[in-house]
Amino acid sequence: MSDNLVFSGLAFQREESCKLKIQNFLLNELDIPYNVNLGSVHRFGKPGLNGARPIVAKFIHRDELEDVLKNTFKLKGKTFGISEQFPIEIERKRKELYPVMKMAKNEGKKVKLVRDKLYINGKPHVSPDTKPNGTEYRDVLLRQAQQNSHRNKTANERPFKRSRQESGNNDAINEATITTQLNKIGKRRSGGLAVAYKNHLKDNIEYIKTESKFVLWCKISKVINISDDILLGIIYIPPEYTSYSSIDAINEIEMELFELSHRFSKCLLVGDFNARTGSEDDFIFVPDSESHVVDIENIQINAVCNLDQYDFSRKRNSRDKNKNRFGNQLIEFCKGNNFFIMNGRTLGDIDGKFTCRNSSVVDYCLCSAELIKHFTDFKVLDFSSLYSDVHSPIEISLKQTDQEVSTKYSDDTRTNEQKIKNWTNEKSHKFLECLNLTEIENINSEIDGTTVVTQETVDTIIGKIGKVLINSARNTFGFKVSAGKKSEHRKNKPWFDHDCKAARSEFRKMKRNKNKSPFHRALVLDAEKRYKNTMNKAHKKYRSDFRKKMDDLKQNDDHVEVEETAVKKNESHHFNKHFA
Repeated sequence: MSDNLVFSGLAFQREESCKLKIQNFLLNELDIPYNVNLGSVHRFGKPGLNGARPIVAKFIHRDELEDVLKNTFKLKGKTFGISEQFPIEIERKRKELYPVMKMAKNEGKKVKLVRDKLYINGKPHVSPDTKPNGTEYRDVLLRQAQQNSHRNKTANERPFKRSRQESGNNDAINEATITTQLNKIGKRRSGGLAVAYKNHLKDNIEYIKTESKFVLWCKISKVINISDDILLGIIYIPPEYTSYSSIDAINEIEMELFELSHRFSKCLLVGDFNARTGSEDDFIFVPDSESHVVDIENIQINAVCNLDQYDFSRKRNSRDKNKNRFGNQLIEFCKGNNFFIMNGRTLGDIDGKFTCRNSSVVDYCLCSAELIKHFTDFKVLDFSSLYSDVHSPIEISLKQTDQEVSTKYSDDTRTNEQKIKNWTNEKSHKFLECLNLTEIENINSEIDGTTVVTQETVDTIIGKIGKVLINSARNTFGFKVSAGKKSEHRKNKPWFDHDCKAARSEFRKMKRNKNKSPFHRALVLDAEKRYKNTMNKAHKKYRSDFRKKMDDLKQNDDHVEVEETAVKKNESHHFNKHFA
């Protein structure tokens, strides 16, 4: 119904073609010069304007429907009508709002009816019969209770500790920082894009602020041992033919990629593109025998030989055989920018598994040709209702170079750490005796046999020399045990009660079981569902109790006492902190 229009007042004729009648009406009455793409078109209901039953028409393209609505002002004074078709519940609410809208218009006020919401002079209309669901004071306290310790961050960049569903159910993201870009598509501030990473990587990941609402850009530095930074784009494009969709979404992402391309040659684009591409080629390949026929200067040729060089299949497999408009745009994007779709090209996803509702492939990983040599695997993981209602998570693996990566990160869960004891001159002779002479001779032979010296060769030899020295020091001086940083106990959310802990414990126990039989997988899914339902129930109860408490405080006029208590608590906190 979201893409249906109802046409009223069009006279009935025997053996008429409703589709042709609508096309002629749009041309003659609304001056729309092109033929719109229509699906099902038919009459329905009871006779209305001009004694004719209305016609409902399904529009294939949302932008064409909006074109029609923009031109409806041309019907003023005529006995025709055009309106969007809504579900019965919304139609019922709209009928209740029509008298209010008419009265406001007669009073000279600015009126706008959006679905079942009426706006008068820019403010939403609230029926006097509707019981208010909260006071302003209560709403302020509720918002304050939900804010985290990073409330001073901007709306577009908000690092914070663990969201509601992350309270204990995701062992992989432990002590994570999450950077979000709030949803700019809808009318309300909700949802959006996010990238989560371990705290020890915070210096390696940088958020790049841009204007597009369809992508969140991040720079990844020194996570894998390559000299260049990696540009990561987290994508969400609303489904086509919805009120939030945009036919220019991929073009907008492409323009921002072009602006960033002078800084980054290696790029990954990951997310929900809502594009169905089938198994169509995402590259242009021109054999040498035909290169004289093609205008090479005016066409972007993919570095498709990179796929052959690094053992990736040119032919991309996919269980989803369908295509849509966004899919065609995505294929053209890949061809024009030297990107490859990695779905269905690796051993981890050899048949191109479904990513949404077990019926379509709309979530992709796009890898630039320059980064393909570091790409190792792509997997579509099992669906989990804890993280998404319909989408399966995807996993991407990148490899580093042969050079060993040195990081300062130590796992916080360790309480003790072994280190080699400090050098002492008294044991210098023993250190020489513990050196592996055979390994040293092998290194010398490798140096003598090297004809072409590269940075990679130097790094490899230095790494081997370092290992010889470290092994000798380990055998000479021994180890010392130093107390490491103990992991801090993370407090659960206030709504995360005993039932939530029990459900989480049961889910983790089932998940740790190595049995992979279909029966066990069904048990895991059942435990996961109970865990999610338990959390939702506890969170809902907490919010309800909080609202009730605030209402009681408001009615008893005790809010001043609450504020004074909060101030005293804050002063006490600073006092204890100062003299701790």
